[in-house]
Parts: sequence; C-alpha cells; structure tokens
Amino acid sequence: MAKTLLYTLATLLFASFLFACSESETPLQQTDAVPSELRKSVAVSIQAPDLAVPARAMVTWSDRTGGVLGDVGEKPEVEGLLRKAIVNTMDQQAFHFTEHAEQAFFKVSYVLALEKDLNDEDLEKYFGLSLGLAGDKGFEKGTLVIDIQNQEGQSVWRGALQANVSKEFSQEMRVQRLNSAVETLLAGFFRHKA
Repeated sequence: MAKTLLYTLATLLFASFLFACSESETPLQQTDAVPSELRKSVAVSIQAPDLAVPARAMVTWSDRTGGVLGDVGEKPEVEGLLRKAIVNTMDQQAFHFTEHAEQAFFKVSYVLALEKDLNDEDLEKYFGLSLGLAGDKGFEKGTLVIDIQNQEGQSVWRGALQANVSKEFSQEMRVQRLNSAVETLLAGFFRHKA
C-alpha cells in the first residue's frame, strides 16, 4: 500500500513537472478585446554572469541594430513605434537616451520580424536564444529581440519574445501589444538593477 501511494505521488509530481515545463504563457494584455489564443507569448533572456545594472544610466542606439525585417519593415511607422516603446520603457526606469554614444553606459539594438523572416532556427543560430512558441491557425508568429551592449559593444543582456500576430489587428491594438511586449521583455533586464 505504501509503495502504491508513493508511486502515485511520484507520478503526480512528475506530471506536474511536465505540465509546468510545457509551453510558458505570459499575458501581454489582459483585455476582453484580445482573444485568449492571442494572449500567449513566450519570452526568454540571457545575460553576462557579472551583469550589474545601475539604478540610472544614459543609453543610445547601437550601430548593430538589425531593425524591422521583411513585410513588417516595409511600414516605416512600425520601426518608429518600436523605438518609441523602447525609449518610453527605458525612460520609466531612469534610463535616458542620448545621441552622444560616448556618454552612454549601454547601447540598445533590436530586431522585429515575422517567422518567415526570422524562424526559430535562425533565432537560436544568430542570437543564441530558443523559444518555439506554437503558432495558432490564422495567425503569424512574430519575434522581438532586444540586445543591450556595454560601452565596448559587447552584449551583456539579450532577450526575445514571441507572440501570435495578425494583419487584421487595429493600429491601436498593434501599438498596445508592441508596448506590452517591450515592457515584458525589458523587465528581465531591469531585474538586474543595483
């Protein structure tokens, strides 16, 4: 009886572990206007072992920015919205942008693309990150990568987030989701503040 109870408990713990390690879901925006299948996202980040983020700092754009790729990049306003979201999120944490690279403590670069322009294999190959969000029928998988480098241009933190996207989204929803994605992703960087 004790062996059966122990076996049952071990099986339940193992099943719970498998469930917890399966697809991670992070709500980007909790509104009734966003269907539940679009609320799914997966985010991951890596950082230098000695990363110490000051309480406040000047930042600038890196010359390594990959930009907005493919079909998404054909709309110049998308890159402007992404840059604005990054600047606003950094500002909220006392990280202010400067055009003078020599004054910057960190440099920021980014890539935004749909799966056909940045698939999971390329994400791992070029950025060392593995996500693998399962796509939903009728939607495309979008990926945002933000890379933060030190003054010498060496990556000290890199994060990526994938979410289901659609061309049918209203402009307001796109802006809202992009802002939420940037905030969610950079929260991983700001966790290292001194």
